[in-house]
Formats: sequence, C-alpha cells, structure tokens
Amino acid sequence: MVTPGLIRELRERTGAGLMDCKKALGESAGDIDKAIDFLRREGILKAAKKATRITKEGLVMEAHSPDGAVAALVEVNCETDFVARTDDFKNFCFVLAEQAFKGQPATLEALKEEKLGSGEPGSKKIADLLTELVARLGENISIRRYQLFRANGGKEKVGVYVHPGNKIGVMVRMAGEPSKMAGILKDISMHVAAMHPLYLSGEQVPAAVAEQERGRLKESPELVSKPEAIAEKIVAGKYARFLSEICLLDQVFIRDMTGKGTVRETLKKVDPSLKILEFVRYQVGESA
Repeated sequence: MVTPGLIRELRERTGAGLMDCKKALGESAGDIDKAIDFLRREGILKAAKKATRITKEGLVMEAHSPDGAVAALVEVNCETDFVARTDDFKNFCFVLAEQAFKGQPATLEALKEEKLGSGEPGSKKIADLLTELVARLGENISIRRYQLFRANGGKEKVGVYVHPGNKIGVMVRMAGEPSKMAGILKDISMHVAAMHPLYLSGEQVPAAVAEQERGRLKESPELVSKPEAIAEKIVAGKYARFLSEICLLDQVFIRDMTGKGTVRETLKKVDPSLKILEFVRYQVGESA
C-alpha cells in the first residue's frame, strides 16, 4: 500500500517529485528500494530524450586550495536561466567543482566517472547525479567543460576569479616571487574576466589566424596608393594593435591609472620575476 509516509520518505531520499514518487511506489508495490531503482531507470530514459535539446544557460563554478596550489573550473549548461537559478542546479555545480578539485581527473569524461568523496563503496558517480538532476528538473543539462590548474612548486600559484552571477570564471597560473603574486594574481584574473583575451602573447596566436589578419590588413583600400615600404609599416602597426586587443600581455591593464600601461609592463613594475604561464576563461553560452 502506498502511504503518505512512504511517499515522503522516497522524496527525502531521492529528491524526486510527488507524482513521480507516487508512481514509483505504485509500480513497486510500496517497496522503497525497488521504487528508487524505478526512478533511476525513468531518469535515464528522460535524460536520453532531453539530450538533444540546446543548452545555452548555466553557471561557472570553481574550487581551489587556500594556498593557490590547485584550482578547478567547471561550466554546467541547462536550457533556461530559471533552472540555472534553482538551488538543485547550483548545488550540483558546487558538488561538481569540489569533486573536480579533490579528484583532479585528467579529462572531462573522467570527471563524469568520479565518485563523490573518496570513492567509498555506495557513493554515487557524477554521471548518475547528472541523470537524476535531469529527471528532477525536466531540462537537458550538460557538463560542458572542465579545467584543472596545478602550481608546480612554491614558486608558482593559481589565481581564481568568478564574476558575481557565476556566468564568467577565470583561472590564471603564475610564476615568480610568492610574496609579490597574491595581490596581482587577483587583479590579473579580474582583468581576464573583463577584457576577454584570446591568447597569452603574440607567439601563441595560431599561424592561420595571424596570416588571415595580415592578409585582411594588406587588402585595405587605403594602402593601394602607398609605397610598399610605407604600406608594410602601416600593416605592422595595425597588426600590433590587433595583438593588443586579443593578447593578454599586450592589453592595457584595467588597473593601470594612466590608461596606457600594458599587463606585461605592470608585471615588470611589480616584480621582474613575475610571469603568467597560462590562463583560462569560461563564459556561459559563448561559442566553443
């Protein structure tokens, strides 16, 4: 017999809706364990049906060690901002980031196979929690991407910044004098969030991207009547401005009071030993 007490217990144990719990208990003749299995199977079917729906909303979440040795950044997508603002969705993103930080898996697929905590018997996998969340919230939900940064020794630190609202998240790994890194790491992370650099420096710009931009500049109508030597200087100057827009080290630093000093110049002023090794910036809904 399906009683209100059984329905309440099943809801507390699974987080499933009232009608789903009532149906599961009816299908399992009031057996709680069988009802949980039923809900799990139903959840897998529902998740499969929703898997092709477009997910452009969601949250970015991070987890890091206080000493700046390790940090993890994840992006989880859903279909609507309404779901992204629910406690269930936020809690899943938090648990996911914490597990990514603790387990430090090598890939996104490995993260999905991670078991909560230390993987003790009976603990659930991230993939199972995701399936249950899809069934509970009624939307397609996907773990889009994940990145882990580790500091290599005491001369490196990882900085993390997530913009209020959890739509933009940044990690920056830096090397140099530890006492000089703390403050500037946070500022650099905030700069990356605000200015959206694509590459660290001009050396990292792919050859195809550089060739395409130089080709576009050379085809500018204003260069047609210019002598070749002058045209080349104009192209070089405009290409340098292009790099100052897309390369972190060449961008004007948002904290620079003159409005002219670049990130590269700022680091030298703070301490010549400081060096940005890598960074990552996630923004919900941006193109891959």
